[in-house]
Amino acid sequence: MRRHFDSDRQYKSSAELTRIVSQITNETRRSAKPITPVELGSDEIYYILRRRLLARQPAQAVIESVAEAYGNVLSDAVRSKTLERAAERIADEVAATYPFHPSLKTVVATFKDNESFRQTRGLMTIAALMITSVQKRKTNDVYLIGPQHLDLADRNIRDTINNIYDLDAAITVDILDTGASDAHAELIDADAGNDAAGLAARLILLASLAEASDAVKGLQPPDILSFLVAPLRSENDFVAALESLTARCWYLHKRDNGAWYFSKNENLTKKIENLARSAPQHKIEQDLARRLDEIFTTRRRAAYSRILSMPKIEEINTRGDRALIVLSPDAKIPPGKAQQLFNASHDRNNFAIVSGEGLDLASVEQKLRTAYAVARVLDQEGPASPNRPDLEQRAADAELDVYQTIASTLNKIWYPGRDGSGERLLGAALKLDNYRREAAAGYDGETAVEMALTATGSRKLILDIEAHFDMLAERAEEMLWPPSVRTTTWDDVKDRAISNVRWLWLPRGGLDELRRLAISRGRWRENGAGGLEKGPFPKEKTSVGVTEAAYDELTGRATINVLAKNAGRRGRIYWSASPDVSTSSARLDGLKFETREMRVHFLAIDPDGEHETGEPFCWTNRLNLTHDPRPIGTGHEVTLSVVPSGEIRWNTDATAPRDGKLYGGPIHLDGDRDIVIYAYAEASGVSVTREFKIPRREGDGVRIDLDRPARARKQVQLNTTDVVFAAIAKAKETRTRFRNVLVTVGSGSRNVSTSFGSDVDVTADAIERIAKLARTELGDENADVTVMWRFAASERAADLDQLMVTIGETLGPGEIEQE
Repeated sequence: MRRHFDSDRQYKSSAELTRIVSQITNETRRSAKPITPVELGSDEIYYILRRRLLARQPAQAVIESVAEAYGNVLSDAVRSKTLERAAERIADEVAATYPFHPSLKTVVATFKDNESFRQTRGLMTIAALMITSVQKRKTNDVYLIGPQHLDLADRNIRDTINNIYDLDAAITVDILDTGASDAHAELIDADAGNDAAGLAARLILLASLAEASDAVKGLQPPDILSFLVAPLRSENDFVAALESLTARCWYLHKRDNGAWYFSKNENLTKKIENLARSAPQHKIEQDLARRLDEIFTTRRRAAYSRILSMPKIEEINTRGDRALIVLSPDAKIPPGKAQQLFNASHDRNNFAIVSGEGLDLASVEQKLRTAYAVARVLDQEGPASPNRPDLEQRAADAELDVYQTIASTLNKIWYPGRDGSGERLLGAALKLDNYRREAAAGYDGETAVEMALTATGSRKLILDIEAHFDMLAERAEEMLWPPSVRTTTWDDVKDRAISNVRWLWLPRGGLDELRRLAISRGRWRENGAGGLEKGPFPKEKTSVGVTEAAYDELTGRATINVLAKNAGRRGRIYWSASPDVSTSSARLDGLKFETREMRVHFLAIDPDGEHETGEPFCWTNRLNLTHDPRPIGTGHEVTLSVVPSGEIRWNTDATAPRDGKLYGGPIHLDGDRDIVIYAYAEASGVSVTREFKIPRREGDGVRIDLDRPARARKQVQLNTTDVVFAAIAKAKETRTRFRNVLVTVGSGSRNVSTSFGSDVDVTADAIERIAKLARTELGDENADVTVMWRFAASERAADLDQLMVTIGETLGPGEIEQE
């Protein structure tokens, strides 16, 4: 394809074209013999233009080459979805319209009915001016001449256009300003480094010259792009240019059919820009702070617990919870205010700075002003305004622009640390754009900050304390304790954590969690006087651990598990019923021990001598004091008993039962009133106190108040899974508590058993959690579950009764108690 036109030989000279234009103008003014009008939509008009304006006719090979090139570029644009398929027909028309673009007749047809426009002469004048404009272009890059090539800097050409329809204000502001300022299209082209906006604006201008109010004017975006696409030009340049023009021009309007046209009247853009410039500064600052607070709001409080958006440096308090401070970027790295704060603060490990590199917040402020102005105009126009759809789209676009500009500007987080240069603020990339909120505008700044601080390059924030326990404990002992000191106060540890920049950041409460883990694992110790001591510690003395496995309430015989602690691999346990237990006492064989003694003393020994022998441990049994009321005549005979042994005292006047009568046999009571027996039993220094209510004799059975709290002392065994979960559901509903509970999951050798002592209140939720965990560990979600308890209590006797009905149990006399 021949790339450019031979303007010196193919076209008439500029001087001759000027003469032709002048001749046509003079003919019009003299009302010369009229030219027979030619249908502008026909190809005949192009024949006339070539005959009058071309020095010689173009070669057919050139025409075919240009047509083929346009066919290729238009097909490419269709495949890329930039243009619709109908645009490919333009290439078919090139043979008839060459050297003019087929769009010329479409554009001129929009204003052919203007009163001052003489169709054939007018078209010939415009065509001549188009050729003159192309001849003056600095680059010979035009394949087909179109309205977009008119040189509006030429006063003669500009006047010719304004004589058709005066849009000089729109030309000056939006297309080309021959004065000291640049029009919007010129500014857009300067930013893009091409002339796509100027070409698009001139094309739209020529399609906007119809003077009738009901005339069809303007061009739809697909037509604009198809008329501008040309060989060796990127269609994307024109797409971007059109988008910028529609956003920035003051006189560019949009018709209901989507066509864009220039008007004598300003559009919403001008109104919005005026409001944006006059927006109160304090409102813009408040809006920015609100949006920053919204972006960086914290729910997890892992990286920070409070947000300070655009604060004054002198007002920042670095004590308390860790802060995320948002500051405007400046020319310094890190920003000057951030460095000033770091240098002045004692608690320099207690804040992070969100800022940026190379940009400041001026661009964000401009976007905020636009969003503010659009919202104002939307409110002023009201819900019935024909501009509402356009304004709502502008509002959505303005919001998106605000957040995108914030993300591109606040692209860095600075955190305290130490490297080869010493203690300073270290930087990490902050990628807000990677963490957009799905259900709302803006970004999840909290997650972006966490990802930046946990990334391999920074690793300032540790989220999983238990997984990194050893590393954290070692660093804490090095950084949070005074040098060469094993014991410090917890307040001192916390103070060093917010001042030592080498210390890593933990989630809120993380330092307390680290302390809890370190103490539970024996790495640190509390000394009882507010001090915290770090290991390693001397080997602990031997000791004995005892847990109750079972207790027979009928005999008082206890089954306990006895374990030697800190006694090496071959630890031994000796026991005695007297306090003088020693290695000469009986040696415990195995871990289980059964006894009815009230006190048993145990001593653990390390036979290898690695652990010093500790103090003996005294285990204490418990007394089970019960009563058995029997009706005798019109009264009762009440038998008191205690196991495993002990002395019983009692009274019925509510005085101290330990000072009551010594029990020597059944107690005889009249049956004419309710009586409470206050009983006390003691053996070997172990005591228990109970109250037994004996109701008056009125009918059979014990009188129970269903609305008062009640306790059931009865061993209950649930042997089927369905009954167990029915009991759990009812116990949840009635908030029943249990003691002496045994939960068994599984069967045979594959089972898990969990028991609770007699002084531990167990809820139905706890039983359910244990069953679920045991099933998970066994790998069998349907494993059998059985439950046993010896004590149940509820806030209402009626609730306890409902539970018993659910599991098919009954409570006999003496098995249910009420205060």
